[in-house]
Amino acid sequence: MLNGQTTHYPDSLGRGDLKGLVDSFTIAFSSMLVSLLLGSPAAYAIARFQVGKKNLAFWILSIRMFPPIATILPLFVIFRFVGLVDSHFGLSLSYTVFNLPLRFGS
Repeated sequence: MLNGQTTHYPDSLGRGDLKGLVDSFTIAFSSMLVSLLLGSPAAYAIARFQVGKKNLAFWILSIRMFPPIATILPLFVIFRFVGLVDSHFGLSLSYTVFNLPLRFGS
Protein backbone atom coordinates (compact mmCIF):
# COMPACT_ATOMS: atom_id res chain seq x y z
CA MET A 1 0.00 0.00 0.00
CA LEU A 2 1.25 3.40 -0.94
CA ASN A 3 -0.46 6.11 1.14
CA GLY A 4 -3.54 3.92 1.54
CA GLN A 5 -3.75 3.18 -2.20
CA THR A 6 -3.25 -0.15 -3.86
CA THR A 7 -0.20 -0.68 -5.99
CA HIS A 8 -1.51 -3.25 -8.47
CA TYR A 9 -1.06 -1.10 -11.58
CA PRO A 10 2.46 0.09 -10.76
CA ASP A 11 3.42 -3.47 -9.82
CA SER A 12 2.08 -4.99 -13.01
CA LEU A 13 3.51 -2.30 -15.28
CA GLY A 14 6.81 -2.21 -13.41
CA ARG A 15 7.56 -5.86 -14.20
CA GLY A 16 8.20 -5.03 -17.82
CA ASP A 17 5.80 -7.74 -18.97
CA LEU A 18 3.15 -6.11 -21.15
CA LYS A 19 1.66 -9.36 -22.47
CA GLY A 20 -1.66 -8.77 -20.71
CA LEU A 21 -1.95 -5.26 -22.11
CA VAL A 22 -1.09 -6.42 -25.63
CA ASP A 23 -3.60 -9.28 -25.39
CA SER A 24 -6.33 -6.91 -24.18
CA PHE A 25 -5.71 -4.48 -27.03
CA THR A 26 -5.60 -7.30 -29.59
CA ILE A 27 -8.90 -8.81 -28.44
CA ALA A 28 -10.64 -5.44 -28.09
CA PHE A 29 -9.44 -4.23 -31.50
CA SER A 30 -10.37 -7.44 -33.33
CA SER A 31 -13.82 -7.49 -31.73
CA MET A 32 -14.39 -3.84 -32.59
CA LEU A 33 -13.22 -4.29 -36.17
CA VAL A 34 -15.42 -7.33 -36.84
CA SER A 35 -18.42 -5.64 -35.20
CA LEU A 36 -17.99 -2.55 -37.35
CA LEU A 37 -17.38 -4.52 -40.55
CA LEU A 38 -20.52 -6.61 -40.02
CA GLY A 39 -22.76 -4.10 -38.26
CA SER A 40 -22.30 -0.99 -40.39
CA PRO A 41 -23.41 -2.48 -43.73
CA ALA A 42 -26.25 -4.32 -42.02
CA ALA A 43 -27.45 -1.14 -40.28
CA TYR A 44 -27.24 0.76 -43.57
CA ALA A 45 -29.26 -1.92 -45.38
CA ILE A 46 -31.91 -1.97 -42.65
CA ALA A 47 -32.24 1.82 -42.65
CA ARG A 48 -32.01 2.39 -46.41
CA PHE A 49 -33.88 -0.52 -47.93
CA GLN A 50 -36.51 -1.16 -45.24
CA VAL A 51 -35.31 -4.75 -44.81
CA GLY A 52 -37.57 -6.73 -42.49
CA LYS A 53 -39.97 -3.82 -41.96
CA LYS A 54 -40.80 -3.24 -38.28
CA ASN A 55 -40.30 -6.84 -37.15
CA LEU A 56 -36.54 -6.82 -37.70
CA ALA A 57 -36.10 -3.52 -35.86
CA PHE A 58 -38.09 -4.87 -32.91
CA TRP A 59 -36.04 -8.08 -32.91
CA ILE A 60 -32.76 -6.12 -32.80
CA LEU A 61 -34.13 -3.93 -30.01
CA SER A 62 -35.20 -7.01 -28.04
CA ILE A 63 -31.68 -8.47 -28.39
CA ARG A 64 -30.31 -5.28 -26.82
CA MET A 65 -32.73 -5.65 -23.91
CA PHE A 66 -31.93 -9.36 -23.39
CA PRO A 67 -29.75 -9.87 -20.29
CA PRO A 68 -26.28 -11.03 -21.36
CA ILE A 69 -25.95 -13.25 -18.31
CA ALA A 70 -28.70 -15.49 -19.72
CA THR A 71 -26.49 -16.38 -22.69
CA ILE A 72 -23.27 -17.06 -20.77
CA LEU A 73 -23.96 -20.69 -19.86
CA PRO A 74 -25.07 -21.82 -23.36
CA LEU A 75 -22.16 -19.89 -24.88
CA PHE A 76 -19.73 -21.57 -22.49
CA VAL A 77 -21.13 -25.03 -23.28
CA ILE A 78 -20.84 -24.41 -27.03
CA PHE A 79 -17.32 -22.98 -26.71
CA ARG A 80 -16.23 -25.93 -24.56
CA PHE A 81 -17.65 -28.38 -27.11
CA VAL A 82 -15.89 -26.63 -30.02
CA GLY A 83 -12.67 -26.02 -28.07
CA LEU A 84 -12.73 -22.23 -27.92
CA VAL A 85 -12.57 -21.90 -24.14
CA ASP A 86 -9.45 -20.05 -22.97
CA SER A 87 -8.48 -18.83 -26.43
CA HIS A 88 -8.09 -15.39 -27.95
CA PHE A 89 -10.42 -16.26 -30.83
CA GLY A 90 -13.13 -17.47 -28.45
CA LEU A 91 -12.94 -14.31 -26.37
CA SER A 92 -12.99 -12.09 -29.47
CA LEU A 93 -15.95 -14.04 -30.83
CA SER A 94 -17.92 -13.70 -27.60
CA TYR A 95 -17.22 -9.94 -27.43
CA THR A 96 -18.35 -9.62 -31.03
CA VAL A 97 -21.56 -11.56 -30.34
CA PHE A 98 -22.42 -9.19 -27.50
CA ASN A 99 -21.35 -6.01 -29.34
CA LEU A 100 -22.97 -6.69 -32.71
CA PRO A 101 -26.56 -5.84 -31.68
CA LEU A 102 -25.25 -2.50 -30.39
CA ARG A 103 -23.83 -1.70 -33.84
CA PHE A 104 -27.13 -2.63 -35.50
CA GLY A 105 -29.07 -0.26 -33.27
CA SER A 106 -26.75 2.69 -33.89
